[in-house]
Amino acid sequence: MEERDYYEVLQLHPSADHTMIVRAYWHLARKYKIAMDRDAFAGHALDELNRAFQVLGSPDLRSQYDR
Repeated sequence: MEERDYYEVLQLHPSADHTMIVRAYWHLARKYKIAMDRDAFAGHALDELNRAFQVLGSPDLRSQYDR
């Protein structure tokens, strides 16, 4: 299974700075966490969001990902 673009997962442009990445992550994490009781897809979306933030939230991993 091919992974989606992490910037797309966080709904950000690749030029976003670290602060924007953190804000987008927390906003979407809260949204999916609330929706988990009502939506079966929310759990999958939250997992994907966590993977995206793990990579884009780290300057070293982000630079490797961008290459």
